[in-house]
Amino acid sequence: MKHKKKERLFILSFVAVVLSFGFSSCDYYRFISLDCINQTSLPVNVRYSITTAHIHANDSILIDTVCEKVASGASLKKLFVVPWGAKKTLCKKDLVYFEFETPIKIVRFEGPEEVMKVFNLKGDEKDSYKFFITDSLFVSKE
Repeated sequence: MKHKKKERLFILSFVAVVLSFGFSSCDYYRFISLDCINQTSLPVNVRYSITTAHIHANDSILIDTVCEKVASGASLKKLFVVPWGAKKTLCKKDLVYFEFETPIKIVRFEGPEEVMKVFNLKGDEKDSYKFFITDSLFVSKE
């Protein structure tokens, strides 16, 4: 009888160790939110291109382009899923560009350093950011 208890304890301990190693090797993901707030008098199309998959067999990258319209005075909230690297990982690896388009002008932030400008202003919560779409954005990209 004692032998069975020791065997069960060994199996439970083994399962616990295997599970802890399994969870420690996983990538943990979190959400980053971005509020695009339109303060212009025109509707703005917010367009961005995001990497959806890396295919290592033939070194291919799948990229998705998303476009959404933000009415004047409204805001658009976007959630991005990223591994622990937070916004730096998102801007360097996943987001190719951000583009803001009115019927008159287009402003494009392309490349990691430019895209980081979109995530420059901290929001109210952890891992949240705000980007104000203003008339001056279309004049001087600021």
